[in-house]
Amino acid sequence: MAVVKLVQFLLLLFVFRCECTVEILRRMAEPNIQLVSVRSSYDKDAGRTSSSVIFTGPSDTIDMRGRQLTKVSITDDKFSVFKTEIEKYGPPTKEYSFYLFSASTSEWFGASLKGKETSVLLDSFPGESCTFEVKKETDGRILTYNADKGCGCNSKPEENLKIWSEFTYRFIDDQDRQYNNYFFAAGYDYDFDINDFLNRTDSRLIINNEQMKKKGFNLTEVMYNMWMWSNDAKVGYSWQIYPE
Repeated sequence: MAVVKLVQFLLLLFVFRCECTVEILRRMAEPNIQLVSVRSSYDKDAGRTSSSVIFTGPSDTIDMRGRQLTKVSITDDKFSVFKTEIEKYGPPTKEYSFYLFSASTSEWFGASLKGKETSVLLDSFPGESCTFEVKKETDGRILTYNADKGCGCNSKPEENLKIWSEFTYRFIDDQDRQYNNYFFAAGYDYDFDINDFLNRTDSRLIINNEQMKKKGFNLTEVMYNMWMWSNDAKVGYSWQIYPE
């Protein structure tokens, strides 16, 4: 049923389509925040894992939990190499995570790493060669976001590597009640059909602004997200594309 509605939605767009404009919001490139290495050791007596994390990112990158970031070097006027220290207590194989944000690029980065009983150096991470591009297409009524991924974004089951992406969204009604894609995925019951004005796949988000406003809704946020899993690490990346 969802596929049929998507086809009907696309056919309507084709029939009523007028001349549109296409804008490249993000050119084909890797995420701006990239892990370089993680060196970890476990102190059995203290029950503590200590990790030294090195990554590159925009110079205004911050840790979302307030952890101190040290600039090791500046690669150019916009990017730097950072270092931060992470400590966690508990079993040696317990996962630990950290979250980063850059306001200048509207990018969020999160990583969850699996601890080890012995000292370990990680210098390869899932999806590190993945590139993607995001475009916006408008014709006055219809807003379409498209994402194209490069060849480095393919899942590899034989290597236990999984890469997944999607557009996520938020909007509000005239009483400031909030809605997002997770509510509809969970099957919450509403007195309107989301497919009347919004449809999405893992690489496309189509919004009929005219229909959305007629029903009393206003778009508040659109993000493009990517998640990468491997045996030792989970990496998440989000880029805010609306509001720009």
